[in-house]
Amino acid sequence: MSENKFLQNSILELDGKINNINNLLINFAELIQLSVIKQQNSEIILNNLKDSINLLMQKNTCNKKIRCFFLIHSISMWDSLSDIYRRMAQDERFEPIIFTIPSRIISSGDFTGEEAVSDAFTKMGISHYRLEMTDSFDGLTILKNMSPDIIFRQQPWDGDMMTCYAAQDLNFARLCLVPYSPWMLDMDKIAQSGINFDRTYHRLAWRLFSECPDSSETYSQNPHIDQDRVIFSGLSKIDSLLLHKDKGVWPFPEKEKRPYRVIWSTHYSAYEESFQFSVFNQICLLMLEWAQKTPDIEFVFKPHQGLRNGVIKSGFMTAEQYDKYISVWESLDNCAVSLGDYASLFDASDLMVTDGISFLAEYQFFDKPIIFFDSGSHAAFNSLGELAASCSKKVSSFPEMVEAVSYYKNGGKWEYVAEREALKEMLYPSGQSPSQLIIEAIYEGFQRESNS
Repeated sequence: MSENKFLQNSILELDGKINNINNLLINFAELIQLSVIKQQNSEIILNNLKDSINLLMQKNTCNKKIRCFFLIHSISMWDSLSDIYRRMAQDERFEPIIFTIPSRIISSGDFTGEEAVSDAFTKMGISHYRLEMTDSFDGLTILKNMSPDIIFRQQPWDGDMMTCYAAQDLNFARLCLVPYSPWMLDMDKIAQSGINFDRTYHRLAWRLFSECPDSSETYSQNPHIDQDRVIFSGLSKIDSLLLHKDKGVWPFPEKEKRPYRVIWSTHYSAYEESFQFSVFNQICLLMLEWAQKTPDIEFVFKPHQGLRNGVIKSGFMTAEQYDKYISVWESLDNCAVSLGDYASLFDASDLMVTDGISFLAEYQFFDKPIIFFDSGSHAAFNSLGELAASCSKKVSSFPEMVEAVSYYKNGGKWEYVAEREALKEMLYPSGQSPSQLIIEAIYEGFQRESNS
């Protein structure tokens, strides 16, 4: 193409963008006039204007590489995106950038935690920008000025985010959602079935990646979502977890005679209105007593980040009593608490006891015994959840759990090998990297739109 021809095309392209903006301003003036005449709700008008501007911005980025922003509020969820980020950083087609932001847990409390997330990235030697400001509009301005093509947020719930990191405000770029854990509950048997598959973020997302056939099927039944945007990838978190195999880190000093290493993980749902997986209220005091009597086992307590709120909400403990419990637990020589990143902990352990959901599937990739303490009253599993439960040792009482731990501690054979392999195939289909599948889908989709 000659220089003159290139210049003419550039001018035509610029004229088109100016015309789009002029039309937008004309529409804005008309909307304002209508609001005065008809006394319409100004918030509705402003939201419509914002949506229009955001969609225009999506089409007008001009980065040489595909610029992907990762908005990170939780290190414990980072594993679902970390391998995608790592691969993009090594791929000349992409420019990945991390931002740390505050958040709150289950839509309650103050927005906090940004500093801890930033510190974690600093310790890992990963460069990032901090959006620590209390006014999220300041952070949003920074994001817009840096003109991203793609934005990843870690979860779909706007209630946990500061106002301007809600889906509608981030829609100036193409939104992507990668599941941070496998979804293992039967949506047909859960009230408010849209909780995980029909939020504003889902409806606005440019790409929705699903980790298993159950999730893909649930999306397919959603009349609010363009099915061309849904892509089955497998669980990207597995890529990150597998990187930590044979690199275990255990939070106790090495001893001459190695103790048996047990992770105790419990879900947040300790109150009646929740999914009711947690048995923390039933066994927490028994766990203390058992740990005191069993010095040849080292226990690491790995609570769900929402457990404290869940226990308080249940009325079983006050905040002070929960904190006191944790203090007493940590005072024992063979007990510790682990928060945040956990892949290295999984690798260093010998066995897990859990009443929860996602770990029931994720821990299986480390090929170690896992005991599922069934509350007997939890929400129904979908087929993935049923499969994960079937390749775990199921118990329903504290004595059963102690007996099972003792069996595996003394060299007992793992009984659920075939079931475990079936689960691995479902979440990591045909041994293909879910992270790489996600990257290629983003590149192909972006190129297709850019050339259209």
